[in-house]
Amino acid sequence: MNLIQKEVFRVVFESRENYRLVDSNGNVLAGEISGTYRNSEMPWPVVGDWVSGRRLPGETGDWLLIEAIEERKTVIKRKDAELKKFSR
Repeated sequence: MNLIQKEVFRVVFESRENYRLVDSNGNVLAGEISGTYRNSEMPWPVVGDWVSGRRLPGETGDWLLIEAIEERKTVIKRKDAELKKFSR
């Protein structure tokens, strides 16, 4: 049985369910979320996240099956628009 080893990738593009991820060598690969992850209640990956998954062969090159988000260490949040006040 040929087991495919999990790797860690960085999300550099996300649009709906289409992802572009960078591997440890700087290669950009297409990816998508696994069915198990898609049906869970876990938040979906966003640009900047580190994710783990499996590299699978495809007809036009490798693609990635995203299986988990690595723990986030920082978060950028915007202020609530209703709380923002301007003084003149």
